[in-house]
Amino acid sequence: MRAKVIEILQEQQCSNNGNCHTFYAPVPPDEVLLVNDLIKEYLEWNGYLYTATVMTSEASMPEEKRTRAELCAEVGVKDDEKSSALPLLTNIVAAYTERIKRKINKIKKEGS
Repeated sequence: MRAKVIEILQEQQCSNNGNCHTFYAPVPPDEVLLVNDLIKEYLEWNGYLYTATVMTSEASMPEEKRTRAELCAEVGVKDDEKSSALPLLTNIVAAYTERIKRKINKIKKEGS
């Protein structure tokens, strides 16, 4: 409801200025849309529903969201029982962090 109130206030401000109708935000690249979807999934998983709603409105995200399977396919992640217990963004960060740790350990071993 708060998101809707903010949206109405923004529309009212635009109508008062008169020039908002001539301005259109550029269509974001696919990567930005994907990141927005991952962030939204993370917010919803954590129960930050108001924040997710506001983000959807501010980022002009489509009301129909991509499924987890679609997001997994987009980022090239195979979802299993363990990974499905957490948001995809969390899994991506964990995998990246683990990969960096392995590289550091490999460099340390080669240097010894």
